[in-house]
Amino acid sequence: MNQGHDFPRRLPDRMDPVSVAMACDDAMLSLAEKGIATFRIYLWREPALSLGYFQPAALRLPMGHPSPRSWARRSTGGEALLHHHEWTYAVALPPSHPLASQAASLPCRVHQGIAQGLVKLGYQAALHEGEGFYREHSGLCFQHLTSGDLIVGGHKVMGSAQRKRKGALLQHGGLLLRQSEVEKRLPGLADLEPNLPLPTQAEFASWLGNLLGPFSKPSAMDLSQWEKAFALALEQHQSSQWLLKR
Repeated sequence: MNQGHDFPRRLPDRMDPVSVAMACDDAMLSLAEKGIATFRIYLWREPALSLGYFQPAALRLPMGHPSPRSWARRSTGGEALLHHHEWTYAVALPPSHPLASQAASLPCRVHQGIAQGLVKLGYQAALHEGEGFYREHSGLCFQHLTSGDLIVGGHKVMGSAQRKRKGALLQHGGLLLRQSEVEKRLPGLADLEPNLPLPTQAEFASWLGNLLGPFSKPSAMDLSQWEKAFALALEQHQSSQWLLKR
């Protein structure tokens, strides 16, 4: 990365309903279109489902998420994600940022950085190589292993999704810490390696910072632009037209 380039501003950590979380990420992409790089880590108070942009809304029903409060549609593609016990990150980069032009390799770079951090904690973490395969055709992202996914004990524990718009790049993904009580098919780090310490939020941020940072705090001007972008994104992400468009 160019040393003179602006590093991402780190937005405050949040714990939001899933539609709000997805709107936050879209607002970050809008800021990136204006030349502002941002980063954030977010948490989940309760289980929630995010569908990939192209997935049908009806897929949520057999997964037990009928209420709009418990599911949302992402602007990124890919398959459904059950968010609960995980560290989730999002980074948005303007077209001029060196990493925005390396979008195809950025997920693997992030996963490799997290894998290296996990190895230092004792985990047998690596990136999946070779052909992709499904453990089960459920529509859940973490049951579909593709090249470059982060795996521990043969199970996918981290994936990432992207959206490019006007040359700006949004990438977000999550590190699965433990199995959710509502979805027994997706083991996390604590289930796969119960005797090892879970990474802290600070460690997770530090590993990402080695690739993307160091992170700086946003200015008052940035936050003003953020609030406008967020209001527009939230209106879209909570509309039935967006949720039920497929």
